[in-house]
This record gives sequence, structure tokens and C-alpha cells, in this order.
Amino acid sequence: HAFPCALPDGKSVLFTLYTTSSSNSSIAILSPETDEPKTVVPRGRFAKYLPTGHLLFYDQGWFKAARFDTDRLEVVGRPVKIVQSRFLPAVSDTGCLVHGPPFPGEAREGLPNARPLVWVDRHGETKPLKVPRQPYMDLRLSPDGERLAVEVRNERGAEILIYDIERETHTTHLTSGGYNSFPVWTPDGERLIFASMRKEKWFNLNWAPADGSAKPQPLTDANHRQFPYSVSPERILAFSQGVVSAGLDIYTLPLDDPSAAEPFVQTEFYESSPAFSPDGRWLAYVSEETGQREVFVQPYPRTPTSAPKQISDSGGGKPLWSKQGDKLFLFYRDHSRLYSVEIKTEPAFKADEPKLLLDKPFGDSLIRRGYDISRDGERFLFMELTDEEAAQGPVDKLFVVQNWFEELKRLVPAEGGN
Repeated sequence: HAFPCALPDGKSVLFTLYTTSSSNSSIAILSPETDEPKTVVPRGRFAKYLPTGHLLFYDQGWFKAARFDTDRLEVVGRPVKIVQSRFLPAVSDTGCLVHGPPFPGEAREGLPNARPLVWVDRHGETKPLKVPRQPYMDLRLSPDGERLAVEVRNERGAEILIYDIERETHTTHLTSGGYNSFPVWTPDGERLIFASMRKEKWFNLNWAPADGSAKPQPLTDANHRQFPYSVSPERILAFSQGVVSAGLDIYTLPLDDPSAAEPFVQTEFYESSPAFSPDGRWLAYVSEETGQREVFVQPYPRTPTSAPKQISDSGGGKPLWSKQGDKLFLFYRDHSRLYSVEIKTEPAFKADEPKLLLDKPFGDSLIRRGYDISRDGERFLFMELTDEEAAQGPVDKLFVVQNWFEELKRLVPAEGGN
């Protein structure tokens, strides 16, 4: 149950009802007269009631509107497509609409574009990996560099697949059903940890043998969102945790005793993307404590005198350590430039100024790392943008529509949609 919106009667609440994936979500109402939520839109989310008597909601890449009867608490007529936007529009009570540009390509239908995977060397030269183009959301190379775990979106949610790098073939379908994301390898390469949303559980941690020999099993059972990111050589998992309506904090747990989870960075700010150094002595992460997302490093475990070391200063994210632990890679705010930071830990921690390594946009998402480094440290694996995505570039404009309620009334008149 998420994204509540109070209705004019002052008693009923409109909200999004998540099931196994965002694409299967519905919009429901709960009122004092009913014991159970009443579904008013079978597929949609982010619903908002407007003073014009309409519901505005998101569905498969479109924001749609429908007339709404506040007495019967139900939609009247069919919803009508209104606007495409790469993020939620803002609508004022006086009828001003602000939205962004549409999603490029096939992402307009609610799924990410099917992208190729490519190796990129330090000079920017690319070489395709011979695996199918799919709507990839995240990827992780195994510790020995011979296998690749990927998160792939579909109409039902997301699955974790494993590819053989040398043979360039699909070897294992690790999950089936639900929304499964954020794959992370254990240090021995024997198991994969991932977040899974199934039935009433909201993204708890699960794990499974990487060879698919057994079904996934729960690693945690909590009423929080939990996203795994990194495992140390001592089998300590670093993950992000938070509630739906708030931000994220960073926690750690020993895989041999998952019940012993404890907070590592827990503040009123957003913290995510933890990454252990290869020796397990340092943890890089992203925090918004400065007012924007930046990369920090702290010793692990923390000591009473330890303090975070700020690495980036222009909106950094997606930290990744080199295999030797002498460099930290990170993206800056526009997600199109990869930087390298020289790191020294003896006799004391020291980080040099970030140096530009690659200046080319690749497919990514805000909270996923979305890239990895080869075992020899000479190549990076990325999701390559489609031609449409590359041509569109980053969002650099907003569209403001004044008196939009008049247009809404024309598109969805009082007698219902068409």
C-alpha cells in the first residue's frame, strides 16, 4: 500500500496497491464503510484526485485520466491517455501541469529499452558481448569473471538470469515470477543474493545457488525495502534498507547469521549503493547529507573516531572498487562520465582528485550500479544505450502547461472518456 491521496469526503483514501510488480499494480480506495480495499483502476499507480473530478494515474509509460464519481467512489467511463513523461508530473489545484519528455523507444510501453551489453576498455573502445538484447536493469560479474548475473525486466516483473561469459550463452534462469532485482554474488561464486518482491513482502533479501540446483530461499523477513549491493571477503553483506515512505539507510549482516543485521550509516538523509573494498576494510557508499548525492568512504567496521571521507564533490554515485583496491570508480551527476580516484589506505586513508576516465553515456538507473569491471581490471561491462536513447540525451527541459484543466475537461468530458 503506497502513495496515498485523500479524497474530498475527508474519509476515504486513494492509494496504489502493489502485488508482484509495478506493472501489475492497481489503484484502490479504503473507506470507513468498507473492511477491504475497493479496486477502482485494475492496472495503474501514482493516482491523484483532481479538483475537476478526475483521477490522474500512471500506466505503462502513460499518464491517464478518468472521470471519478466521489459519491459512489468509482471510475466513470474508460481512462484516456493524456501525456507521456519520464517522471511523475506535478499538477497544481489551479490547473498548472509540469511534466518531462517522453520515454525513448519501446520504453514508452512501460519497459526499459532492450539494450546490448558491451565491453569498454579504458580508451573508450567497445566490443559487444554476444548475449541477446534485453531490458537489462542491472548486471554483476562473478568473482572469477566467467559468469554474468543480470536483472531483466518483463511485463510480469523482473527475473535474474545467469550467462556464461566464455561461451556467451544463457546457462541459468535463477528466478521465476515476481519482481527480482539487485543480484550480488557471494565471494566464492556459489550463490547469488537478490531483492525479491513476492505477494505481501516488499523487496526482502533472498538467495539461491548460482547453478539453479535449488529454489531461492528467504535470507531476511522484514517489513522494509531491502536492496543488496556488496559482500566482503568475510561474507558480510552490505545492503540498503528503508520504509516505503522514507529514504534508505545502510545496514550490514553476516551471511552466517542473517538475524544479526545492524545499521552502518543511519541518518535522516538518503544513503545507498554500499560497496566493500576488496580487502573488506573499507565501505564506499552514496549519501545526500551535503544536499546532493555524493560518494563517501568509511572504514569497516566503524570505530568511535571514524568519520566519512567525501570522495566526490559534484554529485557522484555508483561507486565501484578496482580489483586491487587502489582505485575507486564513480559516475558524476549526469551519469555520462566515469571517473577514477586513486586511493591509498596506508599509513592513513587518502583519496586523490577524481580523474575523467570515460566520457560516454551508458544505460543505468539511479539506485542500481549497472556496470562492472573485468577481473584483470582492463575493461568495464556496460548496458549500451539504444540509438534513440543516445539521441535524446539527459532530461534538460520541463514542459509547463497553464490552464491545463480546460484541456483535461475537453479530453475527458463529464459524460466519460472515449
